[in-house]
Amino acid sequence: MCTRYNNYPKWFDPDQRSLWTDFSEELGNFSMTWIGAHKDLSEYDNLIAHATNLGLYGIWLYQYEDNTDVYSNNNIETFSFFAWKWGWLTKVERKWTYVYECINQNPCNCDPYTLSSEWILVDKYPTYEIRILSY
Repeated sequence: MCTRYNNYPKWFDPDQRSLWTDFSEELGNFSMTWIGAHKDLSEYDNLIAHATNLGLYGIWLYQYEDNTDVYSNNNIETFSFFAWKWGWLTKVERKWTYVYECINQNPCNCDPYTLSSEWILVDKYPTYEIRILSY
C-alpha cells in the first residue's frame, strides 16, 4: 500500500475523490480519510460530499506543519460550514435577548417598531432556548 500511496499521481491533487473511491473499492473497510487545510480549501464541498457518498465514518482536517502558511488556520470555518452542509456537524444557535433604551428626550417619539438612531443597545443576555439548524 505504501508504494501505491507514494506513486499515486492524484496523491497531491486537491481533488482526491478518485483516490478515495479506489481505496474504498480495494480495501472494503476504508472508513476514514483526511482533508488538508493547506491545499484543499477549494475542494471542501466536493470532498466532504464524496466522503458522505462513500459512507465514511470520519474525516480528519489535517493542518500542514508549515509556519509560513498563515492562511490554513482560517480554513476551519469553511471546513465546518461544508461539514455541517453534508451532515457531519450539527449547527446550534442560542436565542439572545437584546435590551434597547430610547435616548430621545421624549420617549414617546421613539418608534418601538424600528431601531432608529434614538435606540441604543444597553444589554444582551443568552436565553436557555436553542435551535438546531438544517442546511
